[in-house]
Amino acid sequence: MSISCLNCGFAFEGEDYKKPCPRCGSRNRSVTVTDQAKGHDMLKLRKKGDTSRKHKHKPYEERTVGEKVGKDGKPVSIERIIDRERDVYTEIVKDEQGKAIVEKHEKLSEHG
Repeated sequence: MSISCLNCGFAFEGEDYKKPCPRCGSRNRSVTVTDQAKGHDMLKLRKKGDTSRKHKHKPYEERTVGEKVGKDGKPVSIERIIDRERDVYTEIVKDEQGKAIVEKHEKLSEHG
């Protein structure tokens, strides 16, 4: 937040902004508040098809790629593959520096 004199633009840094402006004597103030937000993109792809499969209500392949906020509140990147036809589960979660936090390569039937 920054506070300045509305008339002359004097920036109050450490001075008491409730007192008259030391440059022009005005009591009119301009208050500027800034905020910043970061969005995270996530892409999910699902392949559906043959209804004669065992799990016909579920997609036979799902892929998730993108960013989200991790359990510790910091941004992480995710790549997840669920392939029911080939019985594959892959998940890679990386921190901001690209270091793998989670890396799983296993059979989907054994994933729990």
